[in-house]
Amino acid sequence: MALTKKQVRLFGRNIPLIVIIIIVLSCIVLSCCGLMLAMPSSEETATTGVNTQTPTSTTPTMNPPTSTSTHEPSYTREPTHTPENIPSLEPSKTPTVAITPTASPTPSPTELEFDFTPRFENGEIYFDIETNLPDGMDIMFTVVSGEDIWGQSKAQVSSGVVTVGPFSRQGEPYPPGDYELSISSPLLMLQSLEVQQRLGENGKNFYGDYIEEGQVDFETTFTVEGDQGETQRLKEQELSSMQNHLTYLNNKLDSLEQAKGKDIADWTGWSREWNTDLQEHREIFIQEFGANINEYKGYCRNAFLDIGTAYGDIFILWQSYDDFVEGKLAESDLQTRIADLRTLLDEAGTSITMCQEN
Repeated sequence: MALTKKQVRLFGRNIPLIVIIIIVLSCIVLSCCGLMLAMPSSEETATTGVNTQTPTSTTPTMNPPTSTSTHEPSYTREPTHTPENIPSLEPSKTPTVAITPTASPTPSPTELEFDFTPRFENGEIYFDIETNLPDGMDIMFTVVSGEDIWGQSKAQVSSGVVTVGPFSRQGEPYPPGDYELSISSPLLMLQSLEVQQRLGENGKNFYGDYIEEGQVDFETTFTVEGDQGETQRLKEQELSSMQNHLTYLNNKLDSLEQAKGKDIADWTGWSREWNTDLQEHREIFIQEFGANINEYKGYCRNAFLDIGTAYGDIFILWQSYDDFVEGKLAESDLQTRIADLRTLLDEAGTSITMCQEN
C-alpha cells in the first residue's frame, strides 16, 4: 500500500508511483512482442525454399498427427504458381552450339578475253578490242615497221571495249606492207586504284596468254593492202639517198681532220667554203626527209634520226676547230669530239643496213 500512496511530481502534477511503474512495464512488454513478430519462423523459412520449385499439385497436404491430442491438423502452404520474375537457379539444359564465322569466299581468277580487230577507213587504221578487263584500265598501242616506231596511242577500256585510231603518217596512209602491233599496259601500280582492286594483288584476279601480274602483253601483225612492189621501190630509193648522205658526212669529217695542220690564214678561207658546202647538203637532206621526226614520212626512222643528228654535230665540231686552230681548245678534247661523231655515223650505217634487211 505504500506504493499506491507514494506520489511523484511529474510535468507539474502529482502522479502515484505505481502508475508510472505500470506504464514502463507495459512499454517493455510491447517492445518484446514487436521483436518476436519481426523474426521469421522456421516454417516460413522452409516454405521460402520450396517456392523455387515448380509445384506439382495445388492440394493442401495434411501432416499426420504426432500425438493423440485433439489439436487441429496443421497444413503446409504451397504456392499455386511460380512467379515469372524469379530466375531459376538450375543450369540450363539447352545445349550450347558454337558458331564459327564463315569467311567470304575468295573469287576465282578470271580468264582474260581479248578479241582484236583492225579496221581500215580511207587509208587510216583503227584498232578495236573486246575484252573483260576492268573499265578505266589504260592500254597502249604501238605500231612498228622494221626497227622504226610508226605510231603510238593510249586508250582506256570502256564497257568492255577499247578503240584507238586513226593511225597515219603525218596525215597520209601507211604504205602497203606488213606491220607489227604491240598492245601493252603500264605497271599495275600505275593504274587507277579502282582498276588495281579489280585486277587484284599482283593481278591475281586475271590469267591467260596475254596477261601476267596485271599487265597486258599482246603482239600481232597486220597488212596494209596495196602495191607492195611500189612500196619497195620507194624504200630502196630512200635508202640509197640516206647512204649518199652518210658517205658525204664521213668524207667531210675526214677533210676536217686533215685541216688541223693548216695555219690561221689558210684555215679561214678553207673553213668558210667547207661550212657553205655542208649547209647546202643539209638543206637537201631536209627537203628530202623533213626537218624533224614529225615531218619524216620515210621507211627508216632510226637512220633518219642518226643522219639528221650527225649533220648538226659535225657543224658543232667545225666550230670547235676554230677554237683549236686559235689555241682555245686542247687537242685531246678535239679528238674526243671526233670519236663521238664517228660512233654516231657508224650507228647510222647500222640503221640503214637493218632497214634494208627488213
